[in-house]
Amino acid sequence: PIPCPPADAPALKTLLLNTNLFTGELPDCLFDRLPSLQELDVSYLPLDSIIPASIAKATQLSEFIAEHAGLRGELPPEMGCLSKLSMLIAARNQLEGTISQEVVSGWREIYELSLSFNQFSGPIPSFGTANSHLRMLRLDHNHFSSNFEAQLIEFSRHQVATSHSLVNLGHNDLSGPLPLIFRDILTNAHSISELVAHENHFLCAPGTDDWPEWALRVGTTAFGTCTLPAKPTAAGDAHPGELLQVYGSGFAPSDELKCKLVPAPGFVVPEAADIEVVASFVTEEQVLCELPPQLELGVSYVLSVANYGADFSTAGTLGAEYVPLLVHVPHSPPPPPPPLGGGVGWMEGAAIACVASVAVLALGLVGFMVLKERSGKPMFSPLAEPPREISLSSSTTLDGAHVAISPAEVTV
Repeated sequence: PIPCPPADAPALKTLLLNTNLFTGELPDCLFDRLPSLQELDVSYLPLDSIIPASIAKATQLSEFIAEHAGLRGELPPEMGCLSKLSMLIAARNQLEGTISQEVVSGWREIYELSLSFNQFSGPIPSFGTANSHLRMLRLDHNHFSSNFEAQLIEFSRHQVATSHSLVNLGHNDLSGPLPLIFRDILTNAHSISELVAHENHFLCAPGTDDWPEWALRVGTTAFGTCTLPAKPTAAGDAHPGELLQVYGSGFAPSDELKCKLVPAPGFVVPEAADIEVVASFVTEEQVLCELPPQLELGVSYVLSVANYGADFSTAGTLGAEYVPLLVHVPHSPPPPPPPLGGGVGWMEGAAIACVASVAVLALGLVGFMVLKERSGKPMFSPLAEPPREISLSSSTTLDGAHVAISPAEVTV
């Protein structure tokens, strides 16, 4: 494990532990005993550690480098106390959860933020006025979702053309239309020097299977291949609390797959609001929507499906191909399904009917045979007496007649 620093070293400012064989946790004593610590490097250590809350005591820390260090868990809220932090490099770990806006807002001196190759999720926080020094932002290879255009615009306001700046958002779950700010960046009309955003789920242009025309003109290397929206075309009746089968095309096996129900025009629903529910992927042509129990009976809803984020099937995502899909909630609930194990299933019923039919036929045949016997016309004649073997002597009586034969025995 990492040893604690001596108690008489409060003035220590730089501690480089990288590329060693220290294991275990980041000890609290690193931060308790080093109030003047400015640079800490624990990169490439085989640790198994969270970032301890005691890091808040390192109020002078400006560089925390922990790439490939075996860190896990979330960024603790106490990290927001590091107001002098200018460089945070914690790529290639097992950090997860969301990045709190409160934590980010506390990094008033941050210049480089690298959290690539982790398991972060949720929306990307905004890097605004509180982070006006930020130039290098690497968040690639995570699970960040939703649209990033507003955050990117906010970030860009604080960039200057004379200073190189980089934004890497590749290999995430970002969605929505391709942000127009990408056009300005890629045509050098913007202060952000370099942009990487490929391997996300940005939508194709409505009604097409390719990027918008402006993207094709400036080149699509920075953002790869576009994503087709879901296109539901048919569904059965919607029964509250049950699964609704939805058919169509373009469905994706996404963790964000969901359905949305909006009351159709002409239907008044108390406390009307859009209802979003989780959906399960079956095939590219079928999903199952988990309907809530509070659906109003007798009401029709417009159903839409989103593979990622808020990219629901609408005229905005499908263009001229969009046709509203109406699903109806009947006034009465569906009949209950047949019992499982508690009643007689169709196979058991068929077997019972078959046995009963055989029994009736057998009884009829027996009765018919009895009637034939009583009428003197048996169905089956008795078998003839089999031949028998007898020995005849020289004087033998057969059927009352005396027969004389030679002394030799004859077999008849």
